[in-house]
Amino acid sequence: MRKYFNVIHRVFSLSFQQFLYNRADFLMWMAVSVGWTLFTIVFYLAIFSQTTSISGWSQREMMVFLGVYMLIDTFTWNFFYSNMMKFATSIHSGSFDYVLMKPIDPQFFVSFQYVGVSNILRAVIGVALIVMNLDAFSSGALLLSSIFFVIALIFQYCFWIMSACLAFYFERMQNSVEIVAAMRRFWSMPSDIYRGLLSAILTIIIPFALITTIPAKILIGKTWLEHLIPFLLATVFFFMLARFIFIRSIKRYSGAGS
Repeated sequence: MRKYFNVIHRVFSLSFQQFLYNRADFLMWMAVSVGWTLFTIVFYLAIFSQTTSISGWSQREMMVFLGVYMLIDTFTWNFFYSNMMKFATSIHSGSFDYVLMKPIDPQFFVSFQYVGVSNILRAVIGVALIVMNLDAFSSGALLLSSIFFVIALIFQYCFWIMSACLAFYFERMQNSVEIVAAMRRFWSMPSDIYRGLLSAILTIIIPFALITTIPAKILIGKTWLEHLIPFLLATVFFFMLARFIFIRSIKRYSGAGS
């Protein structure tokens, strides 16, 4: 276990050194990230200038939801997207050979080989939105929300790794991770906006809509227990499925010399 923590620490150090080396690029993407974040806030404020709620969510509650979403989105771009893109690309370039040669679990390595920092201000703005719009602060709610925040990241990660594994089966599929990037729209709005069959799919069968909703509902005190079991079961199932697919997929890899 200590070996894995050392690897993560080393990756953080190297990523930070890369940031110091490419400051101009970092500042440019930081500005883009902050610009999109502020645009999203203004968009919701414009909506609430015409209404008092969105599917039962008040403006303050929606700002808390948006803050949680920004935190999740920071992990999406700083961890998942960059690592899965590198993983999928390495399959076609043949550099995945070097991953298999390392004395460490290959899935762990491809999942933590890079850490981005260009969206860090997006996370800061997200935390500010949560703090400014919470009616009351509860350490218990914060702890429980943090636990489900991690569970939500694990659930999302499963689909990132499965989409990247498509590159083992199809040529020119190194951009397969864009599939999950496009799915972000499902959890960028509260699950309450979905109705009928779509609601059943996104909250029970493949509960994408709960990724942001559950941590946000815990913070603001909305009812969320009805989604507890489906979300936990789905996370366990897809985590096991992702691991199975990864192990089966690397057996198809024939190396750079093939």
